Amino acid sequence: MELQTRSNGTPVQRRKRKAPPTTWIGTAALVVLLAWPVVARGLPHQSGSITALPALEPQADLCTPEGTLVSGTLSGTPTWTKAESPYHVTADVTIALDGELTIQSGVVVCFAQDTVLLIGTSSSAGRLMAEGTSGEPIVFTADTETPARGYWRGIEFSDHSQRNSMDYCVVEYASRGVSSTDSSDDLETDNIHHCTFRHNGVVADGDGPGGALNLQGDGLSLWRNKSYDKELGARLAESFNDEILENEIYDNDGYGLALVAESGSPTETNLISDNQIYENGGDGIWITDQSAIQAIGN
Repeated sequence: MELQTRSNGTPVQRRKRKAPPTTWIGTAALVVLLAWPVVARGLPHQSGSITALPALEPQADLCTPEGTLVSGTLSGTPTWTKAESPYHVTADVTIALDGELTIQSGVVVCFAQDTVLLIGTSSSAGRLMAEGTSGEPIVFTADTETPARGYWRGIEFSDHSQRNSMDYCVVEYASRGVSSTDSSDDLETDNIHHCTFRHNGVVADGDGPGGALNLQGDGLSLWRNKSYDKELGARLAESFNDEILENEIYDNDGYGLALVAESGSPTETNLISDNQIYENGGDGIWITDQSAIQAIGN
């Protein structure tokens, strides 16, 4: 919106011309989409309407020796509190047996090398509620003084995890920030909002691409996240009815955003709107075998 003020100082809003809807229908071996207006690799970035993203820089001494050691399978409704932070993940942590892990704002979770936070299993449900604030985000990071991409494996939503929520989180130095498999349940709609993904990537050979997000699932809500300095931006496979809104994806080695088909199942009926995708090493938006997709104002 363009703002003007009345004589008494009250702001007046004037509607700005909207981009016309862009709907892609049909299938193709490969479609590269840049929606109007184009923000192409190599062009100067113009600031837009994306707001409320956590403006966070690397912080020293997050993983102090004090805190709480965690590992193994957790059930019930554990809560990780700021008072007992940082949490040192010394071996893989699994939330299973219908368990729900709540992480309070301001908590720091420090991962030993090659460890993972697994939400649910192939036969047991689990849920993650990690909801920070703009002033006190939740930080998932490497438990080392010399972090690098791929130090720990990331957060994985299994095929029985349900309705996970991440808000105002920072995920850094993982192979994949957040990954998921396609749920066999009907209770999906994972939400990832206002999160920062940085310095992620480097996955073992044969284990697929690394980066910020590598997701399968329906009804995903990805809103106002920031993603930079990674192997790849975000990758969605076999996903339907997802909303990818007002994200900022830049300075990644490969593509910014990819929607791909796997095992003959397309990714379709998704809305990609008002994202800023720029200065990536590959295509801004890369799409394969789509039946219908709408991209507006990117």
